Amino acid sequence: MNQVFGKFQEKGINELILDLRYNSGGAITTSIALSSMIANQTSSDLFGKEEFNALIDSYFREAEGANYNKLFFQDRIEKYDMDGTVLERVAINKLTGLNRIHVLTSNRTASASELVINGLQPYMNVVLIGTTTYGKNVGSVTLYEEDPQKQKNNTWGIQPIVVKFTNATHSSDYGNGFVPDVEAGEYQELPLFLPLGDTEEVMLRTALIHIGVRAERSQQNNNLRAEKTATVSFRPVISTIDLTPARRNVFLD
Repeated sequence: MNQVFGKFQEKGINELILDLRYNSGGAITTSIALSSMIANQTSSDLFGKEEFNALIDSYFREAEGANYNKLFFQDRIEKYDMDGTVLERVAINKLTGLNRIHVLTSNRTASASELVINGLQPYMNVVLIGTTTYGKNVGSVTLYEEDPQKQKNNTWGIQPIVVKFTNATHSSDYGNGFVPDVEAGEYQELPLFLPLGDTEEVMLRTALIHIGVRAERSQQNNNLRAEKTATVSFRPVISTIDLTPARRNVFLD
């Protein structure tokens, strides 16, 4: 991903479309790294905060200081081996010409993906195109039997929600999802699914129109597509994310 942003950097791009419509979550570190490539903030700039319950907050404040729960943008990405040893530190390729970003969303845009949206909002104009996101502003830890021998008899684990996330302005009001600025959906017209990156694909085309590099379709074409769409029975597409135990989640390291 950092190499791709290096190419964007070389070209001096001034608009960016980020497609998160199928992204249901992952790690905080990935969200911060991606946001650091987009926002051109430094490691002294606040990305957000983690809010724990009073007991945990008191413990960590005493053990690690008042800034224990602050998340900052990054200047470098670290590559680790399986034992946690840092193998390499790579400078993040940051974009300097962006005043706004267009993000494609759906009800599968969740958790760590929403963390990117929320974290970027204090620093740039984040335009959401699609449908309302899932609405998950909290994260979990994974607890399970780590002894390989005991695992043979104990295959259970739990993922309790332990933290709530806010951005640099202390905003965390997306428990019901982010509502799009421009509504668009893959089920609204035919053909339903075109390859990602195809400029005729409905959500990408909507973003390009909003940016101002494409013209709106004529009303005649819109009516024709609406007639075709009305004859089709739609069925939601299932993501493989939904087949994993974690599903829509953001994880604490």
